[in-house]
Amino acid sequence: MLNLKISETSKKSNVLILLVLLNSSLVFSQNDIIGIVKDSNSVPLIGVVVCQGKSENCTLTNKNGAFQLNIDKNYGNSITFSYLGYKKVIINSIDTIQSILTIRLDFDDILLDDLSKKGHFKIDPSLKYWGFVGSFQIDMIKFGFDDFSTFLGNDNIELMNKTNTFTNWELSASYNRLQAGIIYGLSSSGNYDHDSLDMDLNNNLYGLSFGYKIVDNTRLVITPKVAVKLYNYRIVNSDKDRRISLNQYIIDRDLDVRFNQTIGFVGASLAYKLYKHNFIFSSDYWTVGFYGGYIFKLNDRPWIYSKRNRLIDDNKINVANFNFGLSISFVVD
Repeated sequence: MLNLKISETSKKSNVLILLVLLNSSLVFSQNDIIGIVKDSNSVPLIGVVVCQGKSENCTLTNKNGAFQLNIDKNYGNSITFSYLGYKKVIINSIDTIQSILTIRLDFDDILLDDLSKKGHFKIDPSLKYWGFVGSFQIDMIKFGFDDFSTFLGNDNIELMNKTNTFTNWELSASYNRLQAGIIYGLSSSGNYDHDSLDMDLNNNLYGLSFGYKIVDNTRLVITPKVAVKLYNYRIVNSDKDRRISLNQYIIDRDLDVRFNQTIGFVGASLAYKLYKHNFIFSSDYWTVGFYGGYIFKLNDRPWIYSKRNRLIDDNKINVANFNFGLSISFVVD
């Protein structure tokens, strides 16, 4: 501790200065209320009107839902948050606030419906909750074609059994927490080591998915899902020389057989949000994650076709009852 000898006049002056500085510090710390406004899905709301009491001392939330309001003690001790289509929120005793506020506004269906019926305006409130998700996926599934080895030969079956990875693209639309999407995927491989044949395998995947986001916060999205998928396997054998006589082709024609198997999927996806600017798509955020679940056949026997004919056979494709994959998505809310 320092012992200072000062005059009575100086002491009074210093005390006065100290009180002024302390008061200025308190005024500065209490003059501004800072916070963020979100909807019930934790999505920031832009343009929310934030007013002190019933005065004209107001401000608006920015694109991140954030606001800063300079408080005047003459205008009351409360803040009102107003946004078209949402229930009004009033915060009292603002002089006791010492931290950043987080305000949630809930949608007001009754108010919008009433105003619309009275002809004040026409608005579709659901538009506020529409969003779109584009996903790139690596999809892994295990099919077994061993029952068809008598007809296709072991080399073809080996090629078909080991091709279990698809590259998928999924485009989804979301409404509130509901999500529905279309899926397209492909995969290709070949065997060119055979003495007389080239074997090509080209596969396609078509699907529809439906999900409900049970968790959707600032970092995580957890979505139980169901899906219907059609897997198409096309195996083609051609002469290795690529130059044969017409007579030889008539006797020993190329093989071109397509297997179609529908699959049901019940599972869930887990994604982590990344708020990084990207230069390809104008998205609100990215997600990286994985999905997995139980799968089952919807048609017991595959639908088999040649180029023009339906081929009838009693053999079946063996399907392992699990399916999982990795996913990278960009989201526009």
